[in-house]
Amino acid sequence: MLRAITISTLSVCFLCSCHVYRSHVEYSDLNVQTTAEPADHPRKLRLKGIIVGGVLVPKQFESHIEGETLLIELVATFAMRGDTNGFNVTFDIPDSVSAARFGRKRELIWSRAPQTSNQTLQPTEHFVVSFSLMRTPVFKILGGSALSR
Repeated sequence: MLRAITISTLSVCFLCSCHVYRSHVEYSDLNVQTTAEPADHPRKLRLKGIIVGGVLVPKQFESHIEGETLLIELVATFAMRGDTNGFNVTFDIPDSVSAARFGRKRELIWSRAPQTSNQTLQPTEHFVVSFSLMRTPVFKILGGSALSR
């Protein structure tokens, strides 16, 4: 029994010391600032922050595109002497991407602002409000019938 505990303990220490242990970190485990650069037409998404808790440190970020979504995952490992739990990474945002999501839970962390049209809005109906003797409003639909109260 003592031998099994000793071997298990040594195995865990070996895995930790070699950074073999890997864990996927969720967005809720981070204290992060997300910035799109430049602001008017984003080409890059910057994530800067730390892993909360202090036990894990970032090992690598993995990203890929599914449809119109950039999916980002952070793989972490146990902290060793000299490691820091902070990160500052940048991801390219192709024009085809409209949103970025983080972690296995795919939490939305950024979305592209909808494109606005430069066209002026044209009214479909015209209304005129007039007051007869300042008591009774009369609504006239231009080109149509008049309603009164």
